[in-house]
Amino acid sequence: MKKLSLLGMLLLILLAGCQFKNIPDVIEHQGGNFENDEYFGAFIKNIEAGISDQVDYVRYGEEGEEIVTKLRFNGSEIDVGTYVGWRTIEKFTCLSAEQQGFEESISFLLKDCSGDITGHLELASYPLSSEEENQ
Repeated sequence: MKKLSLLGMLLLILLAGCQFKNIPDVIEHQGGNFENDEYFGAFIKNIEAGISDQVDYVRYGEEGEEIVTKLRFNGSEIDVGTYVGWRTIEKFTCLSAEQQGFEESISFLLKDCSGDITGHLELASYPLSSEEENQ
């Protein structure tokens, strides 16, 4: 019985130590509707402040497969990986990111990239929210 109690306590300690960080998702649904696009803006503010951050950009392919682009800022550069299931599609590193507003949309840009993607990349373009249009 003591062994079982000791094993239970050990398991509890291990589970308490394994805390998973909730990584925010920006989701692009088929048809171009976005959910949580404000996380892109928060990610860029943290980059500008030199604060480590991460966000996942989730979209869906023509056949419904989930495509996830993981953005990880370590305080100096952005590590980017795009995955379909467990398969890596591309990996690259960028030095900065920014948002550019146009007439009715905002583009999320990755800049000064190297690796599988070089130069600049428009990762997503999404419609202005009603709050942003009024500013």
